[in-house]
Amino acid sequence: MSELELEKKGYCEDTLEMEQGARLIYLMLGERLSKIRDSKMYEPYWSSWHEYCMEFKDLSTGSISKIITVYKKFVVELGYKPSDLAKAGGWTKLYEISKRVDDKKDAEKWLGLAETCSRKDLNDYLIEDEVGVEMSECKHTDTYVIRVCRECGNKEEVYE
Repeated sequence: MSELELEKKGYCEDTLEMEQGARLIYLMLGERLSKIRDSKMYEPYWSSWHEYCMEFKDLSTGSISKIITVYKKFVVELGYKPSDLAKAGGWTKLYEISKRVDDKKDAEKWLGLAETCSRKDLNDYLIEDEVGVEMSECKHTDTYVIRVCRECGNKEEVYE
């Protein structure tokens, strides 16, 4: 490999490591947010937890709650290291599988899938686990459409 090719490869690999680091940051953020919320460290500077959460420009209160859920489930309850969890994907993937994890055995199964699957494939596995039907075998014959009014946002199911 030429020096230029090695440089390009190194740049690409460094970028992959940065993404892994970003995943880890969210797990560390979960730890900090959990500590701030649980010990009410935001008082008296903010009048409530919700008000404190409003300080985050790109995270909703719901997202913050999910990040804390991921941290508490996998790090506190099940004893995983954040660096190991970062391999399984971002906090959104971890949050989705947290709903199916009751113990370390469940966690190993779902973390393994999260690490090797795309988000869509993982979602299909989660649906299969919930409903007991393999997505690849379903013919999607029993369906309905959801119609949404653009004016008021009202939603209604339309059955064929």
